[in-house]
Amino acid sequence: MKEKTTDYGMLVTVTAAKDSYLFVDGIDMDRYMATLIKMFDGKKVYDDSSNEVVPLSAGMKSETAQIVFRGGDEEVLRRIMRSVHISYSAYRKNKKLPVKFGKSTYDIIEGITKLKETQKIIRQNSSFICCIK
Repeated sequence: MKEKTTDYGMLVTVTAAKDSYLFVDGIDMDRYMATLIKMFDGKKVYDDSSNEVVPLSAGMKSETAQIVFRGGDEEVLRRIMRSVHISYSAYRKNKKLPVKFGKSTYDIIEGITKLKETQKIIRQNSSFICCIK
């Protein structure tokens, strides 16, 4: 049986508010990614077209995080990212280093080739890289 392959994806870019840092150190980056992965662990998330939403890779710097998803719907991803940010903010607040999030962007990526190119660019331009699938 042929596996259904989604030929589009979403690039989510999360930024810190002006004059602040999203990540203080590598432990913060690990925590953020662990929280994101937990949102998908053992659950299948689908967009409106019944395509499975799968995080592929992420790249982070101190002030930004970029995550590439295969498939995706902006509203579904907003809900997931909101949950990640609530958990991450609580973690940072307990650490006595509150985080202020800036605006997040959700950009559609059309085509498998463009998805791979986006992943490659993120890997080249990030200080912390996490390949999920």
